[in-house]
Amino acid sequence: MPDKPSPHKKTDRIIAGVAIAVGGGLAVYAILQATGFADQFVPPNDPGPGDTVAQLEALEGAAAETRALIGFTRGDEAWTRHEAAGRRRGFLVSTNLVLRRGATPDDDVVIDLDKEEPMLRPPIPNEWLVRHNLQYEYANVGELDPDRDFFSNLEEYEFGLALGTEFDPQDPASHPPRHFLLTFTGTEEEPYRLQYSSGQGNEFFFRREAQERADRWSTLAILGETFGGRNVDMDRFLVEEARVEEREIEGMTITETKGVVTVIDSTRPEGHPLRRFEVTEGETIDLPVIQAVFDYPPTPGRPLIVNELQPFTLPGTDGPRYTLTAVDGNSATLEYAENGEIHQLVIPIAGRAQP
Repeated sequence: MPDKPSPHKKTDRIIAGVAIAVGGGLAVYAILQATGFADQFVPPNDPGPGDTVAQLEALEGAAAETRALIGFTRGDEAWTRHEAAGRRRGFLVSTNLVLRRGATPDDDVVIDLDKEEPMLRPPIPNEWLVRHNLQYEYANVGELDPDRDFFSNLEEYEFGLALGTEFDPQDPASHPPRHFLLTFTGTEEEPYRLQYSSGQGNEFFFRREAQERADRWSTLAILGETFGGRNVDMDRFLVEEARVEEREIEGMTITETKGVVTVIDSTRPEGHPLRRFEVTEGETIDLPVIQAVFDYPPTPGRPLIVNELQPFTLPGTDGPRYTLTAVDGNSATLEYAENGEIHQLVIPIAGRAQP
């Protein structure tokens, strides 16, 4: 017995027929539109059919415009005479325009970053901001440190200007010398007590008093020869001259004879107040170790404490070597050698050195 036709097959044939009819109608419409397109679009100045002279003139005009356009794209003199920010402009070169908001709409200023004035973020030039791809849309762009080398954008610009070089604020390896990060915060002192115990002729007995046992020492010094401790301060001091003085004993009518020696401390430079000193027999002189305390951003929370006249290097660097040659409550002076020359760096209290 034959199968009964499915009602779904009949529905499918109806749908297919409708689709064919709609598709055919769309195709006929598209063909009719295409045949009439040429009549709808007439180029400007298009000469009519059979007008040979007008056709030639139109072609010549199109050729001239094409040659001019080619000249613009190649950068011919006719186009590139225009200049901005000190450089010649080519075809389709954009210009950076920024709207700087004022207190009122009347105070708004449109700034062309291809020009020197007005500056968007003074004193940093517009050209420098753009060339180093800085976030000039932020008002505090000068305070930012995109390469995290502890120098702000403004510092890298100003130090580069002062030092006659160019620092890249986007490159952590390109920055001013690290010593410009030091902030002098104050001084500390450690006592250094040297006693002239006794002397006779050209021989003198000295001893150093110290809290740490390893720092204590005593020795016999000879006139004109260096002396010091065996493990510390070896050959640091020299007895330059000796004399005898008579002094009245306080409250008595008699006098006593005391030896007085002049000693040179070789660790202190000429001109230092304790480079050359006198000490009387039986007395003690304090030669304090003065320390300068610096804040150093690469080691936050760990101040850099430097002894006077003791060479040191900055943490995390391999040079140069610095020496604290002078320090007081107002400033600290560092010396360092570079390219065979000795340089001085004066750091004011609560401030940084400037080039």
